Amino acid sequence: MYLTTKELRKIKVSIGFELHISVNLGLPLEGKNDDLLLFKITSYDSEEFDEHLNKNVIRKIIRSELVDEEFTFGQVNYFDFYYDLNLKADFIYLNIDGHLEKLILYDDKDIPYKLKPTETWPTLLIGPTPMHRSKEVTVKEDTELKLKSISPIQGIALDTCFGAGYTCLLLSEKADEVFSFDINENVLELAKINPFTAELFDNNNIKIQNKNIIVEIVNFNNNFFDRIIHDPPTGNDFTELYNISFYEELYRVLKQDGKLYHYVPRPGINSNKNVLFEKVIKRLNTVGFKNVEYLEETSGIIASK
Repeated sequence: MYLTTKELRKIKVSIGFELHISVNLGLPLEGKNDDLLLFKITSYDSEEFDEHLNKNVIRKIIRSELVDEEFTFGQVNYFDFYYDLNLKADFIYLNIDGHLEKLILYDDKDIPYKLKPTETWPTLLIGPTPMHRSKEVTVKEDTELKLKSISPIQGIALDTCFGAGYTCLLLSEKADEVFSFDINENVLELAKINPFTAELFDNNNIKIQNKNIIVEIVNFNNNFFDRIIHDPPTGNDFTELYNISFYEELYRVLKQDGKLYHYVPRPGINSNKNVLFEKVIKRLNTVGFKNVEYLEETSGIIASK
């Protein structure tokens, strides 16, 4: 059960009523046209030991009990939350044995990884930075535009940086086989939890590996892929993904007449600096790619071999 802040705020003002609640981030439940289930909203006081205060405290609890008997969530068909719960807009909550838990993971540097609700698919946040455009277009539209730029999707596809998994999701609908890589375990774990991408890990035509594409790409034969999506993160930790040596490998494994899409943001577009996208265009031309072009609509570069 996945609950957004929007749904929890509706619950807080509906005590004493029955209420339809979205429990799957908008993704229709099996056998239904939507993800709405009917809950009865009640409240009660509970005396609990607070470890932070080191004493017993009385808390006002809101209980949301599933009325629709056609659907169950394991052994627990209700969830509780504190009336004074700080409902932050950028969190998704999970029902864990009747208690709401924020969907958030941390790496060994205490950097948070989470999914932020949007009007379509949740976006992935690493620290404060979203991994998708969601202001000009929706997360879903953003992904669709990237793939449209190198259509038709066919044959064998490479998704160099799995991320939230949406590129891989759409590639798998058209390509015969998809290979995808990501070195970040937290990113992959969130994709396994996300209801929109969880099924990818059970698809035999999709090979998702928790490995570094920089290292693994040398294992592919020449002219192996029909389509390549290179949507890397930016920052000093990821400069290898923009190196000319890696672009040489992308060129090598791409088939003749194959197509590449490379996401590149355009910071400094209004300045006279030699910004990142200009460097990438020059490097792609240098290694042999042709028809190299920046597409404003997708914030990315397309090229062919």
